[in-house]
Amino acid sequence: LYEATREYYFKKRGMVKIVKFLRPLYFTSAYIITLNGAKKLLDLSDPIIFAADMLPNKARILKGLKMRAVAPRLVKQNKEKFKSNITQK
Repeated sequence: LYEATREYYFKKRGMVKIVKFLRPLYFTSAYIITLNGAKKLLDLSDPIIFAADMLPNKARILKGLKMRAVAPRLVKQNKEKFKSNITQK
């Protein structure tokens, strides 16, 4: 609710900001990452056991990766047109 309200507020005022997110980030289309952040991801990526958007969230919990996002979202996925066939076990 907080993030939806913040996104609406920024969008209505034509504002774009880099913000902290209080929940895991999914449906991400791009990352900007520091060398230190890349090392934290690398530690969890061999062998590959996490989906691409799950890896940064696991690194946040297990390795202390700090994540930020652009608000409001610059791109919104059309879930009707682009559905995922990925299943989790």
